[in-house]
Amino acid sequence: MATSDVQIIAKRVKGGSFLTEERDPQDVFTPEDLSEEHRQIAKTAIEFIQNEVMPVAAEIEAKNFTVTKGLLRKAGELGLMSVDIPEAYGGLEMDKVTSALIAESISRTNWFPRSPETVDLILSVTPASRSGWLASTNPAISIARA
Repeated sequence: MATSDVQIIAKRVKGGSFLTEERDPQDVFTPEDLSEEHRQIAKTAIEFIQNEVMPVAAEIEAKNFTVTKGLLRKAGELGLMSVDIPEAYGGLEMDKVTSALIAESISRTNWFPRSPETVDLILSVTPASRSGWLASTNPAISIARA
């Protein structure tokens, strides 16, 4: 087929247009839209960082992997590392708002126990590969389960 026979209809996307275009207030997500579950998860993440991570920040920076591994295990037990991972593969499969809240809470430090690439890996490998490979090679899952 010649390219002249193909019509491509694309919507022109303008970066930042959300700032200048009209929006209905109910279409804008604000902190007031967070559920009680969202607030509790964010509080858990913040408390974990403040109470568990920050007191040992120097040890983390000194590459004390015993401390880091213990923190990863605790973060896994709290569910902070697997919100984006489907339940079928040991994750919590929660919404993107939850994931963003955890990331925001943890990003207050240089310590980020979740692997954002995990979701990409899950989606790019075959189902047969996922079961053993994912848990054995991804520290976010394997350390939390250990």
